[in-house]
Amino acid sequence: MASNAVQQYYVAVGSSEMKMTTLVDLLLALQANGPFGMAILCGSRDTLDTLVSSLTTIQRTEVHYLHSDLSDDARSGVLSRFSRSLEAALHPAVQETEETQEPDDARSGNSNFDQAPQQEGGSAGAHLNGDGETGRADGHGKATAGQEHTERPVSHVLLSTDAGMRVAESIGLPLDLALIVHYDLPTRKETYTRRLGLFARSAALKVAVYFVVAGEVAAFRTLEGFAGSAVIDVMPVHISDIFPSVRR
Repeated sequence: MASNAVQQYYVAVGSSEMKMTTLVDLLLALQANGPFGMAILCGSRDTLDTLVSSLTTIQRTEVHYLHSDLSDDARSGVLSRFSRSLEAALHPAVQETEETQEPDDARSGNSNFDQAPQQEGGSAGAHLNGDGETGRADGHGKATAGQEHTERPVSHVLLSTDAGMRVAESIGLPLDLALIVHYDLPTRKETYTRRLGLFARSAALKVAVYFVVAGEVAAFRTLEGFAGSAVIDVMPVHISDIFPSVRR
């Protein structure tokens, strides 16, 4: 496989309700590898709202999100903040001097796929917004009032509906994503291609994971058709079989 190819895997999930549990286990396992950037893509605003509500309770996790109700300028701002925050985490020496010029926007965050040990510290957080309240629609999140942050975020998560992420195509930002999770399967070739297009400016390691619920066999066969000659393998149980022990 070429070093710049996307490695594609699927995870068989027993029910739609189990997708969240599977996602959280995956995210927590990845935290043991150090800072990383991931995008989680879904097909509806209701699903996005559920993801935001759940993932912002996880320690050491920073969440940014996009949806179609945001203006293009607002979505551009979300992508810019996500990019800067992730770059600072992946390359702290380069970003160290910049941290004195603007405050950290977001700390949130908790830590288990092959059951990585849970990290202590951090705080349950919320998607960032300007006034510190949760549930607002500006795409950015902040710690719940009264909670202290003791550690920087490890998981940098970009959530988006398919409609919300279209602006990403026109913005030349170094998102540097290592992982894209297709929480809902893409139903059109255009959607499949656009989603993987988020990897355009990422590092060599690129992994796409598709959640396949029981009863979605036909949809998965359609997905395999979108992939063409690329193989979508079953997801290994151990994250270390895909990702290096340390993410640089």
